[in-house]
Amino acid sequence: MTASGPLVATLLSFISFYAHLVACLPDPTPETVSINDPRLRIPSSPYEKGPGPVVVPVNNTSIPTADPSIRQFVWDANLPINKGNVSVADNATGALKYTIDIAPDDHRAFRVSDSDGHHELLRVHMKKSAAKGFRFTYNTKFNVSYRIDPRYARTDRWYMDIKGDNPDVTYPTLKYYRAHKSDEGSVFFHNNKTLVATFKFEKMNGNIWKTNHLGDVKNLVKLDIVAPTNIAPQYFIGLWTLVKLRIHKYGL
Repeated sequence: MTASGPLVATLLSFISFYAHLVACLPDPTPETVSINDPRLRIPSSPYEKGPGPVVVPVNNTSIPTADPSIRQFVWDANLPINKGNVSVADNATGALKYTIDIAPDDHRAFRVSDSDGHHELLRVHMKKSAAKGFRFTYNTKFNVSYRIDPRYARTDRWYMDIKGDNPDVTYPTLKYYRAHKSDEGSVFFHNNKTLVATFKFEKMNGNIWKTNHLGDVKNLVKLDIVAPTNIAPQYFIGLWTLVKLRIHKYGL
């Protein structure tokens, strides 16, 4: 019995050490986490509800930002810019807001300017390399580019990419679903399919305006910006104008 004393003491010491080791191990039972736990929250995108940034031309602080309260604009649906400036009016009041014209120093480029034509808000160059039936990107110096996907026999699709230098801002891409036989349709935010704007043809009804800045125009195109975005209207006007000029050149 005396020989077994050290053995028993050693065994008891081992059991005590093992029990202490097990007690130090983490609890194998998984933690129950509520679905409302803040650790599970996915950071939201600043554009998940559709709004876009205020976009103005870079290195040009003299150009004012767009007035977000003005939502509807109309102009001549025939876009006769080869005959001179095309006026863009506020649909509600008839007040002159923008002008569209051919750039005086580049016959392949069109411009969207302010109502007086003093500030160039957008310029798009109609490059020779933009051939019919091929994808092409029209880059500009005004924080926007336009892309066409011709889609062969199907109706083409257009993309408007808003750009900027702020690393904390996710700049949106918009997609224009043009009608098969005309330059009218709807523009959506590409990431969440939120409707942003529409282009529709209408008949002239200038008698509701105090002053008619559009002249003897019979057919209008109306831009209706319906989403709570403050992306400047000249980018939508430029999108429609670019598509219209492509139709003039290549057909539908």
